[in-house]
Amino acid sequence: MINVEPMYAATDLDLLPRAYPDRPRVAARLKAVPEDFEVDEIPAYTPVGEGSHLYLWIEKRDVAGNDLLNRLAAELAIAPQDIGAAGTKDRRAVTRQWLSVPQECEDRLPWVRQLTDIRILNVVRHGNKLRTGHLWGNRFSILLRDADPSCLADLVETARLAGERGFPNFFGTSGSGGPRTPCGSGWPAWTRPRRRADRPGTSAA
Repeated sequence: MINVEPMYAATDLDLLPRAYPDRPRVAARLKAVPEDFEVDEIPAYTPVGEGSHLYLWIEKRDVAGNDLLNRLAAELAIAPQDIGAAGTKDRRAVTRQWLSVPQECEDRLPWVRQLTDIRILNVVRHGNKLRTGHLWGNRFSILLRDADPSCLADLVETARLAGERGFPNFFGTSGSGGPRTPCGSGWPAWTRPRRRADRPGTSAA
């Protein structure tokens, strides 16, 4: 028989380590609707406007990352592996990110535009397929509902500390494009400038 206790424990927020255990906890509702949690990918480079790949700036609403790739592949009549992505995004959210597809898909893009929960916001050509990690990070806009207004100052201070010291990256390259890092050095480790030779996606090959 499989022991499921560790799986349940992993979803119990009271049992998980906290980045700032000395800061006050604030009760609130998170992701009551997808629009409460917005994610914008910060790309590592800008598509140049020419090349054999189409870069699609995609917005999805309440769609899981793998479902996004599978549904796009079905609409474009290609394999999911033919779609390039820098990282996956949250399901219960409104997210925007770049995806790349072969240029042969251009005449099939109207099929995708018929979807209501996946939208193509922009199309630009580029020379290489998008790869995991080809991003600097993600920008989040999070709305907490039903929080006590008197706790606002505590939330602002905790956010300030997170901005200065960082927090754990539990997702690896799929979420942020950088290595897993310990608490207290999460952001500085992967937002500091890199040497040009280390920057992802600078090659047109």
